[in-house]
Amino acid sequence: DIIHAAADGDQGALDRASARAYLEGASPVTVLRAAARHFQRLHLVAGLVAAGQSFDHAIAQLKPRLSFKPADRLRAQLGWWRAEHLATALERLTQAEAACKETGMPMEAICTRTLMDIAAVAEAERGSR
Repeated sequence: DIIHAAADGDQGALDRASARAYLEGASPVTVLRAAARHFQRLHLVAGLVAAGQSFDHAIAQLKPRLSFKPADRLRAQLGWWRAEHLATALERLTQAEAACKETGMPMEAICTRTLMDIAAVAEAERGSR
């Protein structure tokens, strides 16, 4: 829920899902890594589509494969995420993981702030299309 809320640009859902996950004991580093995996998949599919493959063929190349509903959500997310923003999101996620491990700052705050920033980009992109 956290990852999709960030990729969808839904800051309210992201806030609720983050709070719930941390109360249940989720690790911020684990959340950041899961987000990075999702954005890597988005970036890969976006690149394959830009290279001329159909969305369905690009999705079929993902391992593990996506079922119907997640593929539809990924398609929607790709509708507003530009390749350069995906690359920036991946960079931000990597930096946030490093900050969690190296700075001594509260990891939940680093994770949440990073995902909120990413969600703000998605929200702005959705609004511009």
